[in-house]
Amino acid sequence: MAAEPKPNTRPIWSESGDATEPSDAKKTLGWVQEIPPHQTFNWIHNNLARFASHVNESGIPEWDLITSYDIDALAKGSDGTVYVSLDNGNVGNDPISTPTEWIIAFAPATFATNIASDSGFTGDALPYLRILLDNSAGPFTIDGIAYTSAQLTVIHDNLLAAWVAALET
Repeated sequence: MAAEPKPNTRPIWSESGDATEPSDAKKTLGWVQEIPPHQTFNWIHNNLARFASHVNESGIPEWDLITSYDIDALAKGSDGTVYVSLDNGNVGNDPISTPTEWIIAFAPATFATNIASDSGFTGDALPYLRILLDNSAGPFTIDGIAYTSAQLTVIHDNLLAAWVAALET
């Protein structure tokens, strides 16, 4: 059986319409025997449509403070990097600042260009570069010069050795 075709996520339902957010108590309870006001119904559809558009446009949802992430769940940090949760029930732990709760899944596509042109390149970028090199055969073009994955791996290893040596002094 063929997969369902992807629906359009634009326009957003009730983007300029009359919509009223229900209370948290109503959200928790849900509908009972009642006819909901059209404003509440519009808000619900708008909220769902905006989330579908966010996922459609971002690919992976951005991390947020209230979601409970399970082990292996993916979330995009505010730095554009995608992280993997290391625990079940991972709530309130920003992936950028809690490395005991998250690990890097992969770096943003712009990463190679950014680190190559950044005169302030630091050892903080080395894990991203390693992930990039391990997950692509290249070639990588940096400042108009094409590099193979093997060439950049040597550069990475030399940078790492120099960075570790600098830390040891």
